[in-house]
Amino acid sequence: MAAPEPLTLELIKSLTEQVDVDRGHEVARLKRVDAYMQGEQDLPYLPQNATVEFRQLRERARLNLLPLIVDSSADALRISGYRTPGAKDDSPTWKSWQTAGMDAKHAKLISSAVANGCSYASVVRGTPSAVVKCYSARQAFAIYDDPTSDVYPEYVLLTKTNGTIKGLVDDNYFYDIGRNADGQLIVKGLTPHMMGKCPFIRITPDMDLEGRHIGEVEPHIRLQDRLTQSIMDMLIVSNYGAHRIVLASGIEQPKDPVTKKPIPIEVSAKRILTTPAADARLATAAGTPLDGYLRVIDQAAAHMAIASRTPAQALMADLTNIGEGTLTASGQGHDSKIAGYKLQLGEQFEALLQLMAFADGRVDEEPDAEVTWADIGVRSLAQVSDPLVKLAQGLAIPPQVLWSKIPGFTQQDISESIRLQKEQDPITALKAAGFAVKDSIMASSKSDAGGSWLPATAPAPAGGAPAPAATGAG
Repeated sequence: MAAPEPLTLELIKSLTEQVDVDRGHEVARLKRVDAYMQGEQDLPYLPQNATVEFRQLRERARLNLLPLIVDSSADALRISGYRTPGAKDDSPTWKSWQTAGMDAKHAKLISSAVANGCSYASVVRGTPSAVVKCYSARQAFAIYDDPTSDVYPEYVLLTKTNGTIKGLVDDNYFYDIGRNADGQLIVKGLTPHMMGKCPFIRITPDMDLEGRHIGEVEPHIRLQDRLTQSIMDMLIVSNYGAHRIVLASGIEQPKDPVTKKPIPIEVSAKRILTTPAADARLATAAGTPLDGYLRVIDQAAAHMAIASRTPAQALMADLTNIGEGTLTASGQGHDSKIAGYKLQLGEQFEALLQLMAFADGRVDEEPDAEVTWADIGVRSLAQVSDPLVKLAQGLAIPPQVLWSKIPGFTQQDISESIRLQKEQDPITALKAAGFAVKDSIMASSKSDAGGSWLPATAPAPAGGAPAPAATGAG
């Protein structure tokens, strides 16, 4: 079969020109998001003639809560397995997932998607199994015919973080793209990937019907700037106005006997001011209280928690003024957000796993296999153990069904528990020892002459001679 025809240079140039406007806007947007994620956010205004001290206070006002918002969502999204409903074990593709290092990689994929709006994973054939590579939204730009419905893109532009194009991928080839000395776009080489489709899956936790996905950083940048301004205001007041001021009048300032220059009067907690002047007056001016400024800072952090549906305790140190109902509502909003994220991400990671199965040559992969999510809650074992026991005993739910609800219990832990349970089962132990045990010990213990539960061949005695075959009726 003849190899598919690669794209012409003219078509590649046309594609890049068509998306340059949208891609340029995306590059600028993602650059700003990345700056805030790295703590390089915009700082409050200062006039050009501001002193060094004011500029230092502005730098100290940096308190970036946006990474905490991203982490609170991303940390709750961890995949622990991939199996067909009702199956006892994970799909064979789950082994390929682990071989490809996706236990760790998928966490970074999700974190990048939560921050930037989307990320990408590519799949190619490899040895011993599929090879998966991950890209941030700054490293890849996908072009879809229908961005809300299509699983696979038509083309993917691979870019540097500054927006420079370095590659293109279509249904058949990886194109290595560069520029010549004159700045003209050229194709330096191409490599067939033999996947039959553009092998990229977009990972996005929240996309609307128009294909927009902006992540959890950009919508809250203004709230972050407001928080920074409030912190700077507090630092200025605490630096210049929060200290008590001593006022004195009618006191003649002493002078140096040699230079005749006035000597500053030192005021501290160790000194008592006295003066012989009859008309001298001493007074103090209280410092500016900081309580109001601290409340404004807490309010700004609380508004960020409400707007982002992040638990208040993740962003605020002082929760004394936050009611229990508000904290509960904050946690419920976060749980609802995570549940919505899992719906979209689950479909996308299932498509990724199916693409990995195709790369491994398993075309009969079960189409209804689903990913399972790890329970990464902040609940303690004591908080969940009693409800789980009540569910098992009161509703007769098999304990094995509830194992996945145990905090920190992974799919590997569940598989190991099943294996150990089988080994400890007395019927299984008898069968492993060579005993012909019927499905029901009770049935074989009655008058059924054919229900022998003794071993077909008794163990050899210590002397080494084989023992005669045991006989007997059950």
